Amino acid sequence: MAEAPSPRPSEDAPAPPKTRPGQWALLIVGALLHGAGTTLLLTAALASLIPEPGEWKFRPYYRVDYMTEWDAQQATQWWEQLQDTIPMLLIIGAAAFVVGVVALLFGAAGLGRDIDPQRIPAAGGGTAGLGSTGAGGVSAGSDSAGSPGAGGVSAGSVDTAQRSSVYPVRLTGHLDAPSRALWLVKWLLTIPHYIVLALLWLTAFVTTLASGLVILFTGRYPRAWFCFNVGVLRWSWRVGFYGYSALATDRYPPFTLASADYPADLSIAYPERLSHWMVLVKSWLFAIPHLLLIGIFTSPSGTGWQSSWEKTGSGTGQTTGSGGGFSLLGLLLLITVIILLFNRRYPRGIFDFVMGLNRWGNRVAAYVLLMRDEYPPFRLDQGPVEPGPDRLHDPGAAPDRTRSAPTTWTDWV
Repeated sequence: MAEAPSPRPSEDAPAPPKTRPGQWALLIVGALLHGAGTTLLLTAALASLIPEPGEWKFRPYYRVDYMTEWDAQQATQWWEQLQDTIPMLLIIGAAAFVVGVVALLFGAAGLGRDIDPQRIPAAGGGTAGLGSTGAGGVSAGSDSAGSPGAGGVSAGSVDTAQRSSVYPVRLTGHLDAPSRALWLVKWLLTIPHYIVLALLWLTAFVTTLASGLVILFTGRYPRAWFCFNVGVLRWSWRVGFYGYSALATDRYPPFTLASADYPADLSIAYPERLSHWMVLVKSWLFAIPHLLLIGIFTSPSGTGWQSSWEKTGSGTGQTTGSGGGFSLLGLLLLITVIILLFNRRYPRGIFDFVMGLNRWGNRVAAYVLLMRDEYPPFRLDQGPVEPGPDRLHDPGAAPDRTRSAPTTWTDWV
């Protein structure tokens, strides 16, 4: 029998995003200036709170014979010199802070444009187009039914799958046969990622504040910053999937904000419009119920046994206080690694439940980062892929809980 020819990649398949070191340099310089400026401003604020030497009060606890008497004149001179430096500290600190923030915003915008599906050039020229990249990096270069996309998947079917999502945040993760004992050293292997993520999350915090101001007046999330924040969430999810949020793969996460050939991925539908007033309250007020529940699921103090003891007036000498323990997610992963160590098998039920916890957390993270107005559902959508309305007990319930219809979620980043 003649061997079937291997399918050729689609001419409209998006090319890999280009890497521009200059954008990363802007982030690094911006973070350094931001940190230096913040330090100088805090120093000036603390220095302004020091009272005049005449108001100082000393309470000696020990008398030392060789201690000299306090020179009030020297203290006054020192205090005056300190007060003279405050204006200079404020000027230099404010300048460094502002320049650092501007550098972070420009760097984030550049990196966001680099991974924007509408700007990534296709292999055959042009751009990948609207909704070109869905979750998992599947190409949907055309909306016409039956038009082939990357990997032989029709763009029409991809678009239908995207529109069937129950929430405009799509998180996927496929179990990838983790080994018996690599989890013992993953904390060490992920250190380079954590260093980069510290820089990325500082920038994401700045871009979220700046985007909030833009949304307040225009109702639109700047697309470049939106793409950047999606990339930060995606990077964090891949590291968590490899590390101690799922421990579901031994493939080392790539150092990229873009979608990649990796068993875990995340994408968010870009909103055409956002509420002007909700930006003022949803991150700190509306999200409180979700944040409390996620704290219970993921924080050791949420469900753990308390281990500290303190003396009380009753004379018992035993009370419960703040202490460490296992979170629900930590307990599930502890059970998993024990089973992995002896059977090299990741229990499928635990994996699906862990995916549901992470999916809930990332939906709330997107909401807190002002990226969507739809309120996250109080639901564990378990399994490696997002469920469609047909997989829910009440197919019509999910769209009713949102501000926009799922059929408008077509521009996925």
